[in-house]
Amino acid sequence: MQSQLSYKPWAIFCTAKTCKPECIARFVNRRDAEEHLIFLRRSVPQASFVLVSDINESQL
Repeated sequence: MQSQLSYKPWAIFCTAKTCKPECIARFVNRRDAEEHLIFLRRSVPQASFVLVSDINESQL
């Protein structure tokens, strides 16, 4: 049985200088993640966000 994280391989992390990187949200597909990333960057311009993929070679 696969873990729940494997169903949501796209993650958005907040990379603010004042704290350690923190996962803000996870998504099933890249398009949804990119749209939420745009929303976050517009809503919180003083913060820094990055989109990462969590796919291992065994899942390809």
